[in-house]
Amino acid sequence: MERVKTKVYIFPFLFLLIFSSVTWALDFSIRPIRIFISNGKTTGVFEIRSLTDKKIALETEVKKWDQDEDGNFILTDTEEMLVVPPYIELEGGQRQLVRVAYLGGFESGKQEFFRLFVRELPKDIKEAGNPEKVRTSIQVLLNLSVPIFVTPKGLNPVYKVELVDAQKSEKMITLRLKNIGNGFAKIIGIELYKDDEKIFSTDASKYILPERSILLKVVNIKLNKDKKPEMVPFKDIPNKIKLIMEDDKEIIFNI
Repeated sequence: MERVKTKVYIFPFLFLLIFSSVTWALDFSIRPIRIFISNGKTTGVFEIRSLTDKKIALETEVKKWDQDEDGNFILTDTEEMLVVPPYIELEGGQRQLVRVAYLGGFESGKQEFFRLFVRELPKDIKEAGNPEKVRTSIQVLLNLSVPIFVTPKGLNPVYKVELVDAQKSEKMITLRLKNIGNGFAKIIGIELYKDDEKIFSTDASKYILPERSILLKVVNIKLNKDKKPEMVPFKDIPNKIKLIMEDDKEIIFNI
């Protein structure tokens, strides 16, 4: 039977769902939070740890990871990555090592990118005083996504970020950035300057895959008197931006 491949687009929107009965769960963790497969190897290992005293069940899935022209994730079904075991049950406080195996080739000579998803499976919630009755409720369960980077042997991945376009106003800076290197880039901080005066800074977590671009929007969000987030003007309209990369490199663009 031919396998139908699907693509999932993830956009940077936040949806807030409010239900009458919601159970929030944060029952497991993953280490490391990124998996690297390189130096001729085809496998990697990560650890899942239960953070609860109850039994939990988890399932895994891997998607091929790409980006559209604005930097939104494109996740595609793949048979190039295998997770063993794909289904995990953990007792309270238990840990387990899980292996990922790359089944694809290295003919392209380029880095390959994947996203590992680990999802907690829902469990029955018993009514207090009546353990035989399952209470109807909505559980908000943790779904962790971990990037996997596969690098062919002999490849030295290096990123190079260029500024393609910049638009600015007193409330928003919009940049189009492109990575023309052969390795991924990750922005972890942003600083805005008016001449030599720093007027704004914020943490960030933005990947730019090789030969891909992202649309980076910088805004100043603060809580108003009603404790609601509100976009407020910068101290001044900046003419320079500094990107702090995860390798401590700083990239400065005049805008």
